[in-house]
Amino acid sequence: MGKRVILVLLFIAFVGNAAAQSRKKKTVQKPKAKPIVVEKTPQERLFEEMLSATAQILIIDSMVIDKHDFLRAIPLHSDAGYFSSYSACFGGKADIDKPVHVNSFEDRCYFASPDTSKQELCSAFRVGGNWSEPQPLNGIDTSFKNPDYPFMMADGITLYFAAVSDDGLGGYDIYNTLLDTESNRFYKPQNIGLPFNSAANDYLYAISETDTLGWFVTDRNQPEEKVCVYTFVPTPSRRNYNSSELSQEQLLRLANIASIADTWTDEKQSEKAIIDSILQVSVAA
Repeated sequence: MGKRVILVLLFIAFVGNAAAQSRKKKTVQKPKAKPIVVEKTPQERLFEEMLSATAQILIIDSMVIDKHDFLRAIPLHSDAGYFSSYSACFGGKADIDKPVHVNSFEDRCYFASPDTSKQELCSAFRVGGNWSEPQPLNGIDTSFKNPDYPFMMADGITLYFAAVSDDGLGGYDIYNTLLDTESNRFYKPQNIGLPFNSAANDYLYAISETDTLGWFVTDRNQPEEKVCVYTFVPTPSRRNYNSSELSQEQLLRLANIASIADTWTDEKQSEKAIIDSILQVSVAA
């Protein structure tokens, strides 16, 4: 009887020790690794928001050119004015030169002030044979950093410009605004979206209504100090792609301008636009 008691006690001790070891093992098990969630940047979230509203445009040409020379690659019709430089209009140092857009009547111009510490968009009137003292444009607030490359449409009301902003896609983005002629103040500028803007620097948007041609300039996918000048056919009003009829991949290609051929949805219109563009460049040359 004593042996049986001893055996039972030993068995109980063995089972208890095994259970304790099992509990010990459970307590030292490493927790499962949680999946790493990569949080998107504000710029990436903005891109996703804009994607479904990508503008439908016909791009008929592209040209890679030195950044400091790209204004020469934009053959504006005289009805759309012309581009000059701050030093040519007002004198001053060429090393801080700024592009100036002069209207078709040559009596008003738009430009960024050469003051790099507080750069702002300005305009001036021609008085006699000289330009008036530059005046800042009302309504372009200080949330826009280093605004530059202004282009005023022939209507004298619609202004496009480039600037760095905390609510942009990254680098310079292109914005547009309208002038309230009664108050002589511009409405709050709006980002013109995709495909004109990108995570890179997008500098200029200009339209020649007489020729039904437009240009925008960007350094996306370009080596340093180079930009690409895209020639496109503007429409009377903005038309966006129908995102429900396109795959995500197709929409991304159009938004990022993976190939200008992706925009050639109408063969006859594309051929006519390309011929018109060639003729316009030939006349300008």
